[in-house]
Amino acid sequence: TYEEQRNGETKNHAEVKALLLGCRQLNQQMDFTLELELQSAYMQISARSLNRWQRDGWKNSKGKAITYQEEWKEIFELIKKYKIEFTDGKEKSDV
Repeated sequence: TYEEQRNGETKNHAEVKALLLGCRQLNQQMDFTLELELQSAYMQISARSLNRWQRDGWKNSKGKAITYQEEWKEIFELIKKYKIEFTDGKEKSDV
């Protein structure tokens, strides 16, 4: 898909980095449901694919390495111990 670059960075990459920064702030000792509100289609689809990507060696359905792999790996590691609910601000779905 087309991604307009701003200051040498795509919007999708900026969104992934913002999510990663937020996940780094989590207190890993707390037991709670983590609700992530993701409004862009890219972030919703990607976040819902984390378990499959991890299982498939961080490759997409075509066998190619996923974009922003290092960031997604770290996000996965930071949130995997929580019950996760992804929402677009309208409806929730569990992962």
